[in-house]
Amino acid sequence: MKNELNELRKAWEREEQAEFSGWDFSHIKGRWEEEELPWDYKGIVKERLEETDTLLDMGTGGGVL
Repeated sequence: MKNELNELRKAWEREEQAEFSGWDFSHIKGRWEEEELPWDYKGIVKERLEETDTLLDMGTGGGVL
């Protein structure tokens, strides 16, 4: 049991060292699952914007609306 905990701790420490930026989680490729969201965030935001509104993307990994 102790050896298993040590191995798990080492795995966690490796994960802590992984470098990533914004929403780029490519370091866990193949180890996670994603499903479609029941809403369209970009669409919701665009519906509420006035022609004179401006937005600032603060590194959310998205791009342009």
